[in-house]
Amino acid sequence: MIRFDHVTKDFGHGEPVLRDLSFHIEPGELSFLIGRSGAGKTTLLRLIYGAERPDSGTIRVAGRDVSRLRKGSVPYLRRNIGIIFQDSKLLESRTVEGNILFALQVAGIGGRIARRRVGELLERVGMAGREESWPAELSGGEQQRVAIARALANEPALILADEATGNLDPDVSEEILNLFDAINQAGTTILFATHDMDVVREMRKRVLTLVAGEVVSDRPPELEAAYG
Repeated sequence: MIRFDHVTKDFGHGEPVLRDLSFHIEPGELSFLIGRSGAGKTTLLRLIYGAERPDSGTIRVAGRDVSRLRKGSVPYLRRNIGIIFQDSKLLESRTVEGNILFALQVAGIGGRIARRRVGELLERVGMAGREESWPAELSGGEQQRVAIARALANEPALILADEATGNLDPDVSEEILNLFDAINQAGTTILFATHDMDVVREMRKRVLTLVAGEVVSDRPPELEAAYG
């Protein structure tokens, strides 16, 4: 699903953010990318969805070379990837339903089909019946559930999560992680970036540890030492 071959990204402010990075994530995997702030996690994700281009190396997503995509092809790429951030980035001027309908409209889905799809997505993330709620009326965990529903609108094969539990307390973080696990069990590939090893310790999934732009370990979380 994702393949990095000798990827380097340098913004020209000293050492490269990512250096000669190579790894492969199979379709259907739920993998965690861990590392301290500044390790390069967000830049790595931005390379996957075309917000940045590598200075060298090749990036393939679902067989497509995204490192050489023309600018006009990037929106199509992003319609096939669900992206979830630490801040849910819900549109405050739209209801829960409106936020998800917006994503469906971008995907070319409208009318009764879209409204039915909203209900199905909200039920899937545990927010059934909250269509008319406004983002300001929701807790942080509820906002993130809506953000996940929105990311699933176009049934993407890949979801990227960037510190998606970073603003949540431990109990809510666990609920959100369980939701990601359920989505993965249904067949969606997920790459989840976080700086918090506690978030992933109980999940028993693959963990790639990023330190100063390099993957220094690639294994299940067993010991604190896996944090690097």
